[in-house]
Amino acid sequence: MCGIVGVIATEPFKTRPPLAAMRDAMRHRGPDDAGEWWSVDGRVGLAHRRLSILDLSPLGHQPMVSDDAQLSIVFNGEIYNFAEIRTELEAKGHSFRSHSDTEVILAAYQAWGDACIARLRGMFALALYDVRQQRVLLARDRAGEKPFFYRHAHGHLRFASELKALLADPLVPRVLDAAALDAYLAFGYVPGEQCLVAGVRKLAAGSLAVFDIARGTLTSRTYWTLPAPPSEARVDEHELVERLETLLEASVREQLVADVPVGVLLSGGIDSSLVVAMAARVSSAPVRTFTITFPGHGVFDEGPYAQMVAKHFGTAHVELVAEPASIDLLPALVHQYDEPIADSSMLPTFLVSRLIRPH
Repeated sequence: MCGIVGVIATEPFKTRPPLAAMRDAMRHRGPDDAGEWWSVDGRVGLAHRRLSILDLSPLGHQPMVSDDAQLSIVFNGEIYNFAEIRTELEAKGHSFRSHSDTEVILAAYQAWGDACIARLRGMFALALYDVRQQRVLLARDRAGEKPFFYRHAHGHLRFASELKALLADPLVPRVLDAAALDAYLAFGYVPGEQCLVAGVRKLAAGSLAVFDIARGTLTSRTYWTLPAPPSEARVDEHELVERLETLLEASVREQLVADVPVGVLLSGGIDSSLVVAMAARVSSAPVRTFTITFPGHGVFDEGPYAQMVAKHFGTAHVELVAEPASIDLLPALVHQYDEPIADSSMLPTFLVSRLIRPH
């Protein structure tokens, strides 16, 4: 998890927005490194907080600028198929300084333009500034796993991974969006492209947008949608099961690639047990699994089930005892989530993450 932020205007900023303060409002997203970059003409500013996953060296620093200084990028996420894209680009004559997926995105854009986004398989939110074309490409992954908030007004564009980063700029109005509030009261969360702050939007999942710096316009389009269901009335159940297993194994294998330790949250339920099974199948070393136990809570304690799965697959298993939750957690959760969400699972998720962090 990293944090990205940017400000773009049709004319050079007379007073530059507080880009560093906006970036550091998301310090928790990237404790390993921080960067800030401005275009020569003063119209584009990009900043980044880094959590190092691939290529832990300074060569993975962001904002990252291409060798010819014509492209600059800020990127949050991980591209699971970056190695195969890199191999394809090397065959076309591209060379690389680092082993980061960020540099692969830059080279992919040089090779294929906006069409490179549809080639990326992973979780991501990114912004890429093209000096020659005087445009900024924005994109979000297919499932919308990585957040992307933006405000487009008066020929200016501001974007960030979190709403709090935008609100660190005093020029961003703090006014409730009535329609978004109505949606929250109806559904328990703010859906789709809506945002609780008026004038702020979310880039839709599976979408990309282009900001034309000269005109100050923002246009967006969908680059991916869910495939249509098969037209046949009958399907082969065994064939579907085999296809699911193949896809699940491939997905887990790709997501085990990292230059830092990787673990699996194991509850003992069907979903996490399947992930552990696939990880154990493709990993050359014992998979690290973590379970949170709730002693004294009877059937709500999933520890025994997780232990059975861990033993079966021979994982390096760690049990952590959950702390009692208190109302004192709520201010931290409010700060973390930015927008309200009526989902009680945020409490155990927060506790689980805090317990696992030392590992």
